[in-house]
Amino acid sequence: MTWRIYDPIGDAERELLNTPEAMMGKAAHEDTLHVLLPAKHELAKKASLTVSDLQHQDWALDSTSSAFGDFITNLCRRAGFEPRLNARCKGFEMVAAMVTSGASVSIVPGLRLARPIPGSKAVRLRPDVRRKISAAFRRGERDHPAVKVFMEELVRAAGKLKVSSA
Repeated sequence: MTWRIYDPIGDAERELLNTPEAMMGKAAHEDTLHVLLPAKHELAKKASLTVSDLQHQDWALDSTSSAFGDFITNLCRRAGFEPRLNARCKGFEMVAAMVTSGASVSIVPGLRLARPIPGSKAVRLRPDVRRKISAAFRRGERDHPAVKVFMEELVRAAGKLKVSSA
């Protein structure tokens, strides 16, 4: 049996797929991307937004993962515009600070919204942009009791996460 890792955003995927004979992965969670806005932003009143709705906004992106930043930039390009970046941040905390200060908007993984970010509003991105989060382990260890328990707990814990809108 061959497993594929379907997270198009993650850097780890590329490394794992380059050594398929040594590693395998198993889907653990499906995550949905959201728009992160300042709480008082005019678009924060909407129930959902498209990437095109953000065309005239200033953006902050987390540049620690070039794959995620590239993915978001390409979403914008497919919507017909180049994002107007005012911050390339070294971590999500800086992106959140740029958004809560009112200086920027961003698109973030739903897992980042498991805890409220005061001063911000998370709005659903439409159409949904989803990514599958996978765990990787050495081939042949799929049936190892520790791997089984870990995967069961990972799936259980991820299923309990809820996105906070503020």
